[in-house]
Amino acid sequence: MSMNQKSIIFPQAVIFDLDGVILDTETLYIQAWKQAIEVMEFNFSIELALSMQGLNHQAIDQKWQSYYGQTFNLKQFHQLSSDFWYFNINTYSITIQSGLTNLLSCLHKYHIDYAVATNSPKKIANYCLERAQLNSEFPLVISADQVSYAKPAADIFHYTAAQLGCSITQCWVLEDSLTGIQAAYTAGAIPIWISAISLSHQDLVPPDSFIHCQNLNQIAQMIDQLHSQIKQLQL
Repeated sequence: MSMNQKSIIFPQAVIFDLDGVILDTETLYIQAWKQAIEVMEFNFSIELALSMQGLNHQAIDQKWQSYYGQTFNLKQFHQLSSDFWYFNINTYSITIQSGLTNLLSCLHKYHIDYAVATNSPKKIANYCLERAQLNSEFPLVISADQVSYAKPAADIFHYTAAQLGCSITQCWVLEDSLTGIQAAYTAGAIPIWISAISLSHQDLVPPDSFIHCQNLNQIAQMIDQLHSQIKQLQL
């Protein structure tokens, strides 16, 4: 496990990103985008698609338009990609990220509150959780359409913490994108980067401002260790 120097406190609450942290839905989005773009007779760029990880819908639209030019019909693209996405998600199963069940058990064990905060629209987020049979596990889902500004702004994390009834400074935020890490850092939370690789573009996020874990099992291990340390201090 790789960690930075940021002080780690026992979390009062944990805030999950959805796509890429709870569920492996990003491959379904990319597949739908590819199908839509090929129907529109443009050349699909996997590099462009991957660069959109964690971005809000407005930023994604700007990238499409900038890359393909003014002849790229966003309205047609939205309709096609939405149709393909719903078809794909209803045809193929959604993969739950490794370690999620273990981490949720850990949170329940220590009575740690948790919620989802996602840039995806509320309707899409709830649908994904329902398809993965996780909707009952995540009763509190906050989406970008419930706040003024989506990630990388901090609004969604402040709002989620308020709904949880705790200070954002007492929250761990689990993210797999630079956009999410920036938002969590700006909000004053403890950002945790979930990835098998190190975070790039560290000039945008101070290297001592986040924790790096490779998977959700490591988050559960950290909570167990912190709880043990607290118990030792109380002896």
